[in-house]
Amino acid sequence: MNSGLPAVPANRREAGFSLPEMLSVLVATVMFSGLIIYFAFSFWSSTATLENDMSAYVSRLNAGDILRDTFNESSGMIIQNSLEDNNTHKPDAA
Repeated sequence: MNSGLPAVPANRREAGFSLPEMLSVLVATVMFSGLIIYFAFSFWSSTATLENDMSAYVSRLNAGDILRDTFNESSGMIIQNSLEDNNTHKPDAA
């Protein structure tokens, strides 16, 4: 009786991969996947740390600007960039 199925190969060892071959491929795949996930989370963590450091740095710069503006207004100091310079385009006397 032929049910339409292909005939079984004469030697079963040639039919596919062996168990040790499949396990070694599986182990290698899991190791590389683990490394990729580890490096992705490491990069994500360092990016978040850098972003937090940058925001702290910017807030410190802003605080310095606020203090500088406050002290300059209260002390009556002159901002030198607002003073006019009459000698900008005149050469120095040699």
